[in-house]
Amino acid sequence: SAAEATAIVEEVSVPDSEIQVVDETQLDVEAEDKDEKPSYNGHAIKDIKYSQDGTEHTFKYSEGCFETDPNKYDPHLATMSSSLAHASDTYTFDNEETKKKDYSKGAQRVVDILNQAGFEEKDIYVSDSYRVKPTTDSVACVIASKDIKTEEGDKKLISITVRSSSYEAEWASNVTLGTEGEAAGFANAANQVIGYFNDFNSDGKFDEALASGDVIFWVHGYSRGGATANLTSKRLIDAYQADGNEVYG
Repeated sequence: SAAEATAIVEEVSVPDSEIQVVDETQLDVEAEDKDEKPSYNGHAIKDIKYSQDGTEHTFKYSEGCFETDPNKYDPHLATMSSSLAHASDTYTFDNEETKKKDYSKGAQRVVDILNQAGFEEKDIYVSDSYRVKPTTDSVACVIASKDIKTEEGDKKLISITVRSSSYEAEWASNVTLGTEGEAAGFANAANQVIGYFNDFNSDGKFDEALASGDVIFWVHGYSRGGATANLTSKRLIDAYQADGNEVYG
């Protein structure tokens, strides 16, 4: 009932005093100087577009989001992350009459968004699982890297998008709990994502930056992808944060 729903919301609500919010500057505010382009924390703002099920979507991307404290909530980073998670839908019907599924569409959409954000094709990794029909316990992701300049110097930004919708048989592992510790289905998925990152870094291209604390991880997902992104972020924190690397999960 409505009354019961209200009670549940009240039970899990978080007091305002426990929520930390960064600068509320809006990303779409016009620059005061007509010759000056709008920016966020000193970084350019880009308009990103993508199409999902025949509908055009837009959002704003700025590396200024990574100048904020990763322990504090940034609404703009949340919007960027949610948009990529939304775009990660594993397939679209390439023919509405036959309802034929194209399992590569989700990855193509994410790669296109990353291209618009300045990630180059040579620096983008798509897991093989993102191009085929999902199976029980599979997980898919797109990982990309680019060099960015921050107030603390040059950094490697590594984006990890976990497939977050239309993952079919994968859903079964959501209820694979195990007997202790992390929920086994999500833990296994996070381990796979870390494995994909290790594949992406098989030539050791990130080793020097990781050792010097110059890597920023940006991990995002929704639903099963969100639970997987959460545990993936924890693994990255445990492995790399002590050296000064940052994780925005």
